Amino acid sequence: MRVAGGRANKVLAFCVVAMVAILLELLLAVNPAHAATFTVTNTTASGDGSLDQAITNANNNNNAPTIDTIKFTSPTPTPAATPGCARSARPRRYRISPPR
Repeated sequence: MRVAGGRANKVLAFCVVAMVAILLELLLAVNPAHAATFTVTNTTASGDGSLDQAITNANNNNNAPTIDTIKFTSPTPTPAATPGCARSARPRRYRISPPR
């Protein structure tokens, strides 16, 4: 009888651990990170639609480890590092897509 009780306790402990693991997985999956697309619509140095604003938005989008996309909707020069561009204290990952 004692052996059966010990086995029942092991099965119960396994079930509890499995249920906790499933609940943790469900809780972590509630808010998955998604990549975002930020669009550059003008060539101004700052403000809505600027490359500077798109980089700032991508840096502030807390969705690591996914990669955000910066897309251009009008013909613009190839972006280059310029003084005054948004810089992040921590490295972020984003992709810059040329117009098609």
